[in-house]
Amino acid sequence: DKKTGLEFIKGHGAVPVSIDESDCDTWAHGKARFSGETQEFTLKTIKAIEEGPLRAGIRMTSTLNTSILVQDFLLRHDSPEIEVRVRLDLREKHRAIKLGFGVNVEDPVATYEIPYGYISRPTDGRENPGQQWIDVSGTGENGEIKGLTLLNDAKFSYDVLGSTMRMTIARSPMYADHFGIRDDFPYFLDQGIQEFKYALIPHSGDWREANPSRKAQELNEPSVQVAGSPHKGTLPQTLEFIRIDARNVIATALKRSEDNDGFILRCYETDGADTQVRIELPLLGRAWDARFGSCEIKTFWIPEDAAGAVEERNLVEMKL
Repeated sequence: DKKTGLEFIKGHGAVPVSIDESDCDTWAHGKARFSGETQEFTLKTIKAIEEGPLRAGIRMTSTLNTSILVQDFLLRHDSPEIEVRVRLDLREKHRAIKLGFGVNVEDPVATYEIPYGYISRPTDGRENPGQQWIDVSGTGENGEIKGLTLLNDAKFSYDVLGSTMRMTIARSPMYADHFGIRDDFPYFLDQGIQEFKYALIPHSGDWREANPSRKAQELNEPSVQVAGSPHKGTLPQTLEFIRIDARNVIATALKRSEDNDGFILRCYETDGADTQVRIELPLLGRAWDARFGSCEIKTFWIPEDAAGAVEERNLVEMKL
């Protein structure tokens, strides 16, 4: 991090490895970790692909036998985040493919996103599920607290051993295999080309400083730009559809109510902190205040009649 001078990676980062899992069935039943023989991909080329004033990028191409992994690392102007666009052409069989990141901290703590919340898990190398982000934080070389957050848009399995976190990006077991009679022409999973994105956010302090839940949504649901020609209209040049004044409260759904008598908005608190928040929907002419507890989910009913009060409902839209 050029602003702080802190080093966040220990050793090499984004290292692709292939792990033998021929002792697993299709679903890896009964396996707590992938611990078979490991092979690293060989880095073949590094080249610059962008060198503009707003974004720079390098492309790293790695191979293993006939499999090819291409990672495009993109760094935006004045942003600590690195976005990585990945293209994997997998030909390995009975292998788990992982990307590893050694985080430069001691006494590591691993935190995983779970639906509408987060959980800390042991750093013992066990394979664990996670949603759109995972973080490893701990004590840095100068005694400061820091960490590295990994966001992704398509992969939901990880392991953390010590301060090294790895994301499982592919598995190639045999299709529907329970170690029974195997077909003469078996199918193997995850073969061929796949594309996905992930991002890295270094941060001082604990994982909350990276604001990972919001950043992960931005990665998974990028804004859509539509080009149009000049024309007359009634809307201003700048307009927000929804405004929430707390960084740790996120809107996850907005739709018509099941009774078709208004709208339903669902929000939740991301950081485990009691929070007072103001929510505004300018196009509906609505604004109200709400208090969220730690990781609390709230569902609001906004009546069609603008004179009606906004009410809190339960998860199936019924009155509390």
